[in-house]
Amino acid sequence: MINDPNMQKGISTAAYGASFTTAAGGAVSVNHIALWIGILFAVLTFVINWIYQAARNRRDAELHELETQLIKAKMDKLEQEDT
Repeated sequence: MINDPNMQKGISTAAYGASFTTAAGGAVSVNHIALWIGILFAVLTFVINWIYQAARNRRDAELHELETQLIKAKMDKLEQEDT
């Protein structure tokens, strides 16, 4: 699945490689359209990757908060059972 970090890394690497190759090919062949398309894809790849990383960081923070609340609830329950 795309949610797998290794898959995301592979897709990101492939996209950056394709963008660089397109841009390099455009520079070598002096085809400005290919150069600009390569640059556009590189920028789009960066932006999409940034969005996914921000979403992942937000999910990780929420998960951490929920785990902290669960631990506190368990500790409160243990304290109530001791009294």
